[in-house]
Amino acid sequence: MNITYAPIKKEEIDTIYAFCKKLIDDYEDLDSIDYDKVLAWVKRKIEKRADEYKRVLMGGDLAGFYRFHEEDGEMEIDDLYILPEYRGMGIGTKVLEKCLYDTDKTVFFYAFTKNERAIKLYKSLGFTERKKVGDTRIIMAQSGRG
Repeated sequence: MNITYAPIKKEEIDTIYAFCKKLIDDYEDLDSIDYDKVLAWVKRKIEKRADEYKRVLMGGDLAGFYRFHEEDGEMEIDDLYILPEYRGMGIGTKVLEKCLYDTDKTVFFYAFTKNERAIKLYKSLGFTERKKVGDTRIIMAQSGRG
């Protein structure tokens, strides 16, 4: 499996935002949030941190995106998305393994509790639930192996 990584292109900010919006639409309790405010925050975050996002390439073709950054002395995986046509090929696993290998700090991320497929993957890689966040999300974590 030939997976490489590269900085995102500025025009991909809208694509990453669309992935975030879809996850919110699919897994969040929309009646319990200020939807427009949440989406505005997500858009600002992506625009402000665009230089921290990476493209995931398989054989040179775009397969997904993610952001891996330090947060309060730990490393956060944020906005990990694998394009639908590349899911089930082990690419998400390889990205997660790379993040764990690249640091000796604890690696964490937020996951929607209804996203059972993703949580199954995370658990298979040794991530455990650290904390429940509201009714719809959890924080999962594991020590890095750097």
